[in-house]
Amino acid sequence: MIVAIHQPNYLPWLGFFHKMANSDVFVLLDNVKHSKSSFTHRNKIKVNNKEFLLSVPLKNKESLINELILADPVNNLQKHWRLIQNGYSKSYYWNTYFEELKLIYNGNWDRLMDLNIALINFIKNQLGIKTKIVLASELKDISGEGSDRNLSICKTLGADVYLSGNGAKSYNDDQSFYDAGIEIRYNNFNHPMYPQIGDSFIPNLAAIDLLYNCGPSSRSILLNG
Repeated sequence: MIVAIHQPNYLPWLGFFHKMANSDVFVLLDNVKHSKSSFTHRNKIKVNNKEFLLSVPLKNKESLINELILADPVNNLQKHWRLIQNGYSKSYYWNTYFEELKLIYNGNWDRLMDLNIALINFIKNQLGIKTKIVLASELKDISGEGSDRNLSICKTLGADVYLSGNGAKSYNDDQSFYDAGIEIRYNNFNHPMYPQIGDSFIPNLAAIDLLYNCGPSSRSILLNG
């Protein structure tokens, strides 16, 4: 069984879902301290041919991820929705995904975590990804930090393989995983180029950019690009 672990980002980019699609169980690491520089509360879309950062205002930026509370969620999420409309309402597949995403942004959200999970599940389903999602906070007897915590999660889930991002090479304790009989693999993601609204292609945007531009072809572009 292949296990991957990632913080529950806001409107995640394609690499997030590429790793998810290549795993059997995808653990959302929701019980660690939030970093203000992370993508847990922000991500990028394309508006008027330019990269635009959407950032969700929070009441308590120093808390655990699953304790983060949205600041003035009704007004701030409507601002995000209007920016998404400005960026993609003229895209070919806008009407395909318009209603469901609008319902999410019109939802009654208090915790950032709940909003992020709704967005993650929406994109996951549209990409046809069947991977099981598990919350780290719901797993029992998890201990340690960093590589030790990830190893503990893998042991608890009975993983044969831990699918890691390349950015974790500097702190993964390969020997500990080897001693536990768990193979470490690194998810090699090459960002695909695809038809995108606007004059020039901008990579590393929220995955909704691919959906609105490519619709039903998005899954094959993600996995084979």
